Amino acid sequence: MPVLEISTYSILLWLTAILIGSFDLIIFVGSRSLSSRVFAAFTFLLVPWSAAQGFVIALSVNATALFLVKLQHFIGIVISFGFLYFSLVYPEDKKPKHNFAIVITLSTIAAVFFVLFFFSNLIISDIFPVGGIERWGWRFAELQRLFDVTFYGIWLVVLANIYHKWRKSPVGATRTNLKYMFFGLTLGIIPPGILNVFLPSIADYQFNWIGPIASAVWVYVIGYSIIKYRQLNVRAFIAEVLAVSMTLLMFINIFTDVPLGIYGRTAAFLVSAIVVYFLIKNIVIVTIQREELTNLTQNLQQKVAEQTKEIQRAYEVEKKAHVDLQQLNQNKNDFIIITQHHLRTPLAQIRWYANSIANGLYGTISTELSSAVSRIDNASEKLIKTLNNFLEVVQMKIGTKFLALEKTSLKKVVEILLEEFSNDIKKKSLTVTYSREEESWPTVNVDVARMKEALAILIDNAVVYNRESGSIAIEAKRERIFFVFCISNTGVGISKEDKTRLFTQSFFRTKEARRLNPTGMGVGLLVARTIIEAHRGKISFESEGDGKGVEVVVQLPLA
Repeated sequence: MPVLEISTYSILLWLTAILIGSFDLIIFVGSRSLSSRVFAAFTFLLVPWSAAQGFVIALSVNATALFLVKLQHFIGIVISFGFLYFSLVYPEDKKPKHNFAIVITLSTIAAVFFVLFFFSNLIISDIFPVGGIERWGWRFAELQRLFDVTFYGIWLVVLANIYHKWRKSPVGATRTNLKYMFFGLTLGIIPPGILNVFLPSIADYQFNWIGPIASAVWVYVIGYSIIKYRQLNVRAFIAEVLAVSMTLLMFINIFTDVPLGIYGRTAAFLVSAIVVYFLIKNIVIVTIQREELTNLTQNLQQKVAEQTKEIQRAYEVEKKAHVDLQQLNQNKNDFIIITQHHLRTPLAQIRWYANSIANGLYGTISTELSSAVSRIDNASEKLIKTLNNFLEVVQMKIGTKFLALEKTSLKKVVEILLEEFSNDIKKKSLTVTYSREEESWPTVNVDVARMKEALAILIDNAVVYNRESGSIAIEAKRERIFFVFCISNTGVGISKEDKTRLFTQSFFRTKEARRLNPTGMGVGLLVARTIIEAHRGKISFESEGDGKGVEVVVQLPLA
C-alpha cells in the first residue's frame, strides 16, 4: 500500500499553500516596514498549515498523520499569537509599549502549547480512520477547551484591535487600509475557525479540507488593497504574484509526477499567458516612465539653471541695495549728529542772550518785551531738549553711547520724579498711587540717569494726556526673572488703529494728543523705547480705546 494517495483535494490544498506563499514573498520583499514583516512572517505559517492538511488527506501512516494533525493545531495557535502582535504594531509601524514583556509572554504560552501538543496527549489523544474525503479523524482530550478558548479569544482581540483603530482613524489611505485589513482577516479566520476547530470538536471531519482553501479569500482582499491603496507600504503587481506562484509550482513539479490533463495544461497556459502579458505591460510602463523621467530631469535641470541665474541677479541687486542702505543709514546718523552739534551752540547763545535781556543787562525792558523774551527762552529750551533727545536716540542706536550700569532699585527714582512733577499733578488735581513696599521693587542693573529720562517721559505723558481729576497708578512687581513696571492713567487712551502705528512710525502722535499738547513732537516715546531696549528690556502699551486711558508696561531683567 503506497504511503501517499494524491487526490484532487490534496492538490488543491498544496496549490493554496503555493498561492499564500507567493503572496507572502511579495509582501516580504516589497516592504521593509515592521508591520509588513510581522504580517508576512506569521501569514507564511499558513503555507505549512495548508500543506499539512493536504498530506493528512493523502497519508496512510498513522503516526505521521497524528504528528501532522498536532502540527496543524499548534501552527494555528502560533498564527493567532503572531496576528495579536501584528494588531499592536499595525499601521503605526512602532513597537508597542512593554514590547519585551509582550514577546516573552506570547513566546512562553506558545512553548507551553508546544509541550502539550508534541510531548503529551492532553489536547489531541489519537487519530482514527474515517470515510469519505477525509482519511483521518482525531479525538480531543481533557485540555481541548484550553485550545478553543485561547484560539477564539486571541482572534477576537485581534479583530477588536483592528476595528478600533479603523473607527478612530481619520478619513484617508490609512483608514481605508485598516478597513480592508479588518474584513480580510475576518474572512480569513471564519472558515478555519468553523471548519477546522469547531466542527472537529463535535466529531465532524468531512469539511475541514475546505478551511484552508476558503481562508485564502483574504489573499484577494488584502491583495486588492495592496495594489490599489499600497496596503502595508507594499509595491506589488498582479504579474509579480502570478510569476512567483508559477515559479513555486514548477519547482514543486520537479519532485512530483502529477498528471495535469487537458484542463490542467490549459489552465497552466492561461496563467502563463497572463503573467507574460502583465510582465510585458510593466516593462513597457517602466520604459515609458524612465523616458518621461529623463525628459523631466533635463527640463528640470534647465529650469534650475535659469532660476539660479535669476536668483544670482536678484542677489546682486539686493546686495548692492543693502550696501547702499547701510551707507545711507550711516550718512543719516552722521548728518543728525553733526546737525545737532551745530544747532546746539547757536541755541545756547539764543538762550544766553534772552536771559541777559530779561535780567536787564542791556537796559530796562517793558512788560510786553519781557513776556516775549520769556517765550523765546522757553521755546529755545524745548528745542534744545528735543535735540538732546535726538542725539540720545541716535547715539544709542549706533552704539556710540554706552550705559553706566549699576545695581539699584527704581523706587527712589520714581519718588524723585513724582516730586518733580508735583506742580503739574496738582494743577490737574490728579490722584497718584504707587507701590510702596520694598519687596515690590527688586534690584535691576540699569544706567540710573538714562532710565530716569525714560521713566520721566512715561510719567510726563501720564500727566499731560490725563483728564482733570483723573488718576495715575504705578505698580511694581517681580515676575520670574523680570522686574515689571506698570503706569496706568485715566487719560485720552489709544485706538486700536493708532496702537499698531505707535512704535512702527517715528514721531507719531494721535489726534487727541495733538489737541492736548500742540507743541509736542512725538519723539518722547521713541527715546523711552530706545533707552529701555538698550537695557535689554521691553515696553508695551495697553488701551481699551479712545478716552479709556492707557497702561504702559515696562519689563527689565533682574540684576
